[in-house]
Amino acid sequence: MKTQLSSLDIHFLLKELQVLIGGKVDTVYHPAKKELLLLFHVPRAGKFMLRLVAGKALFLTSSKEDQSAPSSFCMFLRKHIGNSKLVNLHQMEAERIVCFEFDTKAGKEKLYVEFFAKGNFVFCDASDTILVAEEYVAFKDRSIKSKLTYAYPHLGANLFLAREKELAALFKGSSRDSIVKSLAVELGLGGPFAEEVCLLASIEKTQKPFELEKKEILSLHRVLVGLLHTPISARIVFDGSPLDVVPFALTSYSSLRFEGYDSFNLAFDHYFTHLTVEKKSPSEKKKDSLLRLLEQQSEHIRELESEVAENTSKAELIYAAFLERDF
Repeated sequence: MKTQLSSLDIHFLLKELQVLIGGKVDTVYHPAKKELLLLFHVPRAGKFMLRLVAGKALFLTSSKEDQSAPSSFCMFLRKHIGNSKLVNLHQMEAERIVCFEFDTKAGKEKLYVEFFAKGNFVFCDASDTILVAEEYVAFKDRSIKSKLTYAYPHLGANLFLAREKELAALFKGSSRDSIVKSLAVELGLGGPFAEEVCLLASIEKTQKPFELEKKEILSLHRVLVGLLHTPISARIVFDGSPLDVVPFALTSYSSLRFEGYDSFNLAFDHYFTHLTVEKKSPSEKKKDSLLRLLEQQSEHIRELESEVAENTSKAELIYAAFLERDF
C-alpha cells in the first residue's frame, strides 16, 4: 500500500496542479491533524478543492466531509491567505516539499508542506521567517520554531538537474549497500521507481552503488531523464488489494491488474478517498473529535502561557526602569 509520496510523484502531481496558479483562496479547512483542505476559485476554470495530507499526499478532490470547529492554526491561515491569490506552486529542488506562494495583504507569504517523515505545515513571510507551523519541532540539524528562518534537509543530488558526474559522485560516496536503495533514498525516487530505473537500465538492483562503472551510470542517467519526460497515464495498481498509484505504467507492475484514470490527481483522490480510507465507528469519530478539542485547548493554553511570560518580562523591565529613576 502506498503511504508516502516520492519526489517523482510530487513532480507529476504538480504538473497537473499548475491550473491553480492565479486562483483565489476561498477558504481553508483543517479537518484533522496534519491535514488541510484549500478551496480555490480559478478564473475561467472554476472551483477546486486541494487536499494536503502532510507526510502523505496532496491531490485535488471532490470530497469534503463535515468540518469541525477550526483550530487556531486554521484561523491563522484563513486570516492570512483567505481571498489571496496563489502566484506560484513548486517543489523545493527534488525534495519532498511543496511551496505555495500567495499574494496576501502583507505581501508575498508562503506555505511549505513537508511530505517526508511525519510531515508538517510551515507558514512563512517573504523572507522565509516562520510565522506559524502546525507542529514546532527540533531536529539535530534544523528547528521549526516561530521567528526562525525556515530550513529543510537536502538530498545528495537534485534528481531533476543531476548530470552524470553528480550521479557518479553521489554513488561513489553512498552509504547504501545496493544501488536500488541509493536511488530510492539518496535520490528520493522511492522503492517502485528505483526498481523501475534498475530494470530499464539493465542493472542488477543489488549491485553496490560505489562499484558502478561509467557506462552503467550513463545508462541510469538516460533512464532517469526518460522517466521525467514520460507522458502521464495515471493508474491504480492492484495486487488483490490496492497496491500503488503511479503516473504511468511500470515494468515491475506489468503482470498486475490496474485501473486507468484521466489524471494523476484523480487517481490519488480515488486511491486515498475511497480505496484505502479507514472506516471509523461513531465511537471512534467521537473520540477523534474530543481529542481534537483537547488539542485545541492545550494549544490555546500554550499561547496564553507565552503571552503571560512575555508580559511578565515587560512588566519587570518597566519596574526596573522605574526603580532606577532619580526622584
